[in-house]
Amino acid sequence: MSLDPTTELQERVARFDDTIAKFKRAQEQIVARRNGAADHIMVELDDRLVVNRRTIEALERSRVLAIEDLQRQQRQRDGDFSPRIVVVDDNPEGRFFLSRAVRGVFPRADIVGCENSEAALAELRAGNAAGFVVHRANDADGLPMVEFLRAASATIPIVYMSGIDRAEAAFTAGATTFLLFDQAASLGPILRNILRR
Repeated sequence: MSLDPTTELQERVARFDDTIAKFKRAQEQIVARRNGAADHIMVELDDRLVVNRRTIEALERSRVLAIEDLQRQQRQRDGDFSPRIVVVDDNPEGRFFLSRAVRGVFPRADIVGCENSEAALAELRAGNAAGFVVHRANDADGLPMVEFLRAASATIPIVYMSGIDRAEAAFTAGATTFLLFDQAASLGPILRNILRR
């Protein structure tokens, strides 16, 4: 059974990490043996140290390339993924700010801005939304908005955002996760993790 390319790259990076660690341990052992060794043995150990160091450098370069491949693959996958995300905020500037944070990870996302609970619930009932980002609506605070959405769908991902720490209340209301508004830069990666589950 073949693995998906992302898993293969992740395993490849892990193998590089293991191999590099082994070579570094061998390097330490050679240095320890070198101390107090006879001159003719020291020359041989010095040669081993040089070869070992070059091997470690080559492995570390290969590891960096594997990580770059993994990151490139992740960007391509996210760029191809175009979820419909509903952003609920009574303030147009807030909707724009949150939408921009989502687009940072999902450039092709279909983002729908809603300023009231009726529009948000209509989006949920239409069945096309992949997830919701809720700050507050003009006719409902954020926590009741989360409760409305959760009552209408037990499975839709909901990220609740607030300017103050309301994590416990958010989870009680049914939010999938909570994020402080000033941490909005993390919104895209958090949504990616939720939607990829």
